[in-house]
Amino acid sequence: MYAPYEVLPYSHDALSLLIQRVTGTSFHRVRQKRQISYLDHYITHWQRRENPNRTIQMIVENHYIDQHFIEDFAQYYVRCFHPYPRECVRVHFFLSDLVQEQNNPGNKKPVLDELCFRNILEGKNSDGVNQEQLRKDYLGFVVIRPIPETFLAKVCLKLYSNIMSGNTNGCTVLTIENKVSLFGIPLQVDSVPFQEQDRVLSACATSAIWSFFYAHKCVSRINLPS
Repeated sequence: MYAPYEVLPYSHDALSLLIQRVTGTSFHRVRQKRQISYLDHYITHWQRRENPNRTIQMIVENHYIDQHFIEDFAQYYVRCFHPYPRECVRVHFFLSDLVQEQNNPGNKKPVLDELCFRNILEGKNSDGVNQEQLRKDYLGFVVIRPIPETFLAKVCLKLYSNIMSGNTNGCTVLTIENKVSLFGIPLQVDSVPFQEQDRVLSACATSAIWSFFYAHKCVSRINLPS
């Protein structure tokens, strides 16, 4: 049984190890997936191009109930011979400032660490980081299903600043407000969610329709099918 949350430094390997732990898929298989490589390239862009003096931290919700996976779990996975868990893991990504370590002036550490996040949950202002700063530094989240191979469920990431400023080469960008509660902390990311096709229960068209329904302003997300 893991703690309700963990605060970890982001890297391609760290995310792959986390997915290995949740899904039982081998580390090398996870790391070589094109979707994971794409996510790594997308997420690290915020550090490489836009915030080179900051780093990226992950806050991991270890016991997350995903509405759509729990529907699929009830309809299919609970009846399988293999005992699949019903809980997912949701990984949140944040930009974080770096500060000098007290005992090692030559090294820097992220301001947003486990102690800092615990203080924020308790309503304290920790090293200048509070709930408002978390909202500004929020990059989005990824839900990991506890199944092998097709484990990427709802993925919702912040759009790059050049896209938000209208530099889209004539394309129309659809966004919706995705409100998130991180242990009671209200967060928001303006984007359209997508997910990896679960080949056991769906086809590629159903994943595309799922994203389309999310993007459609006249479709209620409460009644959105899995």
